[in-house]
Amino acid sequence: MRFALLVATLVLCVCVCGSGAPGKAAAYWQAGPSTDSVVPCDISAYVTDRDPHGLNVRSGPGGANKVVGNLPSQQVEGGIVVHVTGSSGDWFRIDEAFEVGGEEERVFFKGAGWVYGPLLGADGVGGGTDIYQEMSAKSRVVVRVPGDSGGLKLRGCRGRWTYVEYKKVKGWAAPDTLCTNPLTTCA
Repeated sequence: MRFALLVATLVLCVCVCGSGAPGKAAAYWQAGPSTDSVVPCDISAYVTDRDPHGLNVRSGPGGANKVVGNLPSQQVEGGIVVHVTGSSGDWFRIDEAFEVGGEEERVFFKGAGWVYGPLLGADGVGGGTDIYQEMSAKSRVVVRVPGDSGGLKLRGCRGRWTYVEYKKVKGWAAPDTLCTNPLTTCA
């Protein structure tokens, strides 16, 4: 009797929990985080995605949301800069994307949309940028990023602070201490 109860419990667990269900990352990509958990911010970044099809702008955070725009990676004279108004997990809410460094500044997106954060970047400024452990210039510096680093990945934001990753070290960049123009060192 105990054995039958144990087997029934085990079968119920497998049915409820699911066997072969997508992993946490796959579920996140499909559904995305809730838009209720959007952290407001006011930062800029440049697009690092080199996919010939461009970077999709989606209606919400997550790969399963409808594509509402596309930021080209081909036939762009300069680079593409986005204005970020919020973040939710690895996704960033943007309200504008435009070209810098071309003969004329072209706007590629205007409105409300979401882009995948690891495809956005920034650099340290000319003399270098300190990355802090916490959102305070009084907290410990975890790494100093050179002005021509070219390797900062955006991981989040809050207000005018940007949460970044540089050579596997994560921390906070203070407002106005990152170069978000992909064509200069912002010296």
